[in-house]
Amino acid sequence: MIQLRNKLLFIKYRLFFKPIPIILFGLLSYPESLLSQVNTRHDPFDWVLFAKPGAIRSFSEGLSYIYIATETAGVFRYSLYGNQFEYPITRAQGLSSNRVNAIHFDKRTGILWVATDKSIDYSYNGEGNWISRSLENYNLLSGVRVEQIGSSNNYLWILAGSSYLKLDRTSGVFLGTFSFPDEMEIKWSSGLVKYSSVVDDILMDYTVMDGWLLNLNTFISPKGKSVSITTIFSGNNNTIWVGTDAGIIFQGDPYMKSFYPIKYGLSNSDVQTFTHSFPSWVGGRNHSRDEGSLSFVDPDNAYFEWYEAESIINVNNLDIYENCTVNNEYWFGSDNSIIVYDSKRDFWRTLDATRGVPFGQVRFLEPDTNFIWAASNYEMEKINIKTKRSESTRLSNNFSNSYINGLSLMNNYLWISTQYKLLCYNTNSDVIVPFNYIGNVDAIKDRIDVITKFYDVFFDGLKLYVATNQGIIAYNNVNSTWELITESTIYNNKFVKIIYVYKDQLFIVMDNSLIRLRMNEEFYKKYDYQFIGSINDIYVENNDVWLATNNGLIQFKWKKDL
Repeated sequence: MIQLRNKLLFIKYRLFFKPIPIILFGLLSYPESLLSQVNTRHDPFDWVLFAKPGAIRSFSEGLSYIYIATETAGVFRYSLYGNQFEYPITRAQGLSSNRVNAIHFDKRTGILWVATDKSIDYSYNGEGNWISRSLENYNLLSGVRVEQIGSSNNYLWILAGSSYLKLDRTSGVFLGTFSFPDEMEIKWSSGLVKYSSVVDDILMDYTVMDGWLLNLNTFISPKGKSVSITTIFSGNNNTIWVGTDAGIIFQGDPYMKSFYPIKYGLSNSDVQTFTHSFPSWVGGRNHSRDEGSLSFVDPDNAYFEWYEAESIINVNNLDIYENCTVNNEYWFGSDNSIIVYDSKRDFWRTLDATRGVPFGQVRFLEPDTNFIWAASNYEMEKINIKTKRSESTRLSNNFSNSYINGLSLMNNYLWISTQYKLLCYNTNSDVIVPFNYIGNVDAIKDRIDVITKFYDVFFDGLKLYVATNQGIIAYNNVNSTWELITESTIYNNKFVKIIYVYKDQLFIVMDNSLIRLRMNEEFYKKYDYQFIGSINDIYVENNDVWLATNNGLIQFKWKKDL
């Protein structure tokens, strides 16, 4: 009741001209509309999700932004005053889904309306506090989706299939279905384009910049790739916006009669890894409809560039699982191969089995002075950085029956965490010993015999942290002693996918959740929001936690949650 009361007070002051009974009826008729909020302790953009846009579905002009509906990345916002993209609106802000079919900003009420594949969502501030109503409440036939949204002076109108839905413009209350609107003056946002001569009339006087060409309803990239037009919108200042099926947006300058291509978001949403500095290379796993690609991104400056395998010489596959940086080279672990990019020479190459690359998905790359230790879950190789060939070591055939969970290089010692063992390998002497043969184990001696599983390892420059089924332990590299950091009850004795340490904060990643533990105080918080998905990589940079997930790249302003 308190939540309902606060919601009603907010609506009353924001929309004072609307009768309260209509709003009450709307909220009480759709109780699920109050359940689509992210945790209220976070501001709307404390969590930000960057993903692959897919096809561009719709444009709408607001007071400060051009709002852009994307197929798989929520709503993009292009600032009309800053002339650049700002943080997108996704499930991280409370949308019911990132699959958006149509969008509309009602300038009379200031409400932003979003039609997803699941519901009609709306927000009074256009950022957070989203209210969602299932499409099942609008008498739509199965398989029919919303195609376009508009508003008149009195109502909100939604085109879905061959029907028009009439809604109250402030509460979203469903008022009926029509074969044709009973009002004439309706301001529509753009929908999917039905190609005709009208499109030619709009575009025929324009040229395309940056090496692109325009051929009827198709843009052709400098590499020869064709992308089709999906939606067209003309703003109040006559600026033309064109969306494509590849997620590339073209902004038309009415004075120069020129289109400028814009990319925003990632080229791949199933992110597995990224370089731990920005601008960052972001790589992931491709699915059936995906084109193999890498993203080079600087999200805070709205810079995104896509590198597709079909346009890169010497590269056939861009499924990426791990990365490391050596001098001017970026190494990317892939399927049965390692891709190397020489940024100084702008040259790509692929290392495969002929070079001794481990079989399987290369998920670990640890650079040394002259070598890179590369491993899949079952094989490990020592690869010479200069010759790009593997060299024989005792490790080469030592893990045929083991599953590698983690790898970390500490000075000239390589620590390998397998499913049932934690081993320390001296890279100079080629000697392998169990972890309890290194340093003073008195502080954890009662746990050594009961530790039966080892998970990830992480070295922060001072201590080596190891996640086990009996808690997280650490080896101090200065005084050569082991200690217990936290009990396994913190993560419910579950498999720990990743651990990461930043100052006094320990970040523990399970498959679909993140725990932030303040060490020495045993104070922790758990983040298990559904929009996060499965976490594959983590990096902490000052105020931000960056997460590579199967839903995209996520930025979390964690210090605001201390």
